Amino acid sequence: MATQQEKAYCVLRFEVSKSIVTVCREFRVRFQKEAPYENNIRRWYRQFVDSGCLCKGKSSGRPHVPHADVERVRETYQRSTRKSLQLANDSNNYIFQQDGAPPHFHSIVRGLLDLVLPQRWIGRAAGEDAPLLWWPPRSLDITPCDFFLWWYVKDMVYVPPLPQSLQDLQNRINRAVETITPEMLQRVWQVFDYRIDVCRVTKGAHIEAL
Repeated sequence: MATQQEKAYCVLRFEVSKSIVTVCREFRVRFQKEAPYENNIRRWYRQFVDSGCLCKGKSSGRPHVPHADVERVRETYQRSTRKSLQLANDSNNYIFQQDGAPPHFHSIVRGLLDLVLPQRWIGRAAGEDAPLLWWPPRSLDITPCDFFLWWYVKDMVYVPPLPQSLQDLQNRINRAVETITPEMLQRVWQVFDYRIDVCRVTKGAHIEAL
């Protein structure tokens, strides 16, 4: 029987590759065991898309967060002296990118980004939003944070012994990001340019092994 970690791995890899064969091959390499059946992988994926979780039993859907709770979090964040100082110090030093997932596209999330980071966020947008760049949804193949950064950092962070605390995890992430060199970023840009060309040629069709 597959563990929750193994199910999550299958769902994530299927979301990226859209290939059961690829998922099974990578699963065997990672976990050193036989991969789950295709029907199971597809069922877990549908369950996650429909409910937002891989929990046993029926789910009532994605968690609902009352608007009042969202507003309270927003006000607390804006009142935080430490956060305000950090934003002031970093005001021109970074761009924030979303990946277009449904929770990221919620009007409350986009409204907060427009308020805190006007013209300094990249993502799926609509209407009167003020992103730096509009980004297409489900575009893992051309999103550097997906095809490079996430996998690079994850491979450096989740090595035995695994992080034992949140602070340990944060420290590992910081150290991993600090190892990224300008030469690596230049290479990422070249790969990005190549992927854009492939998308143009295929008119946006899925590429099995881009």
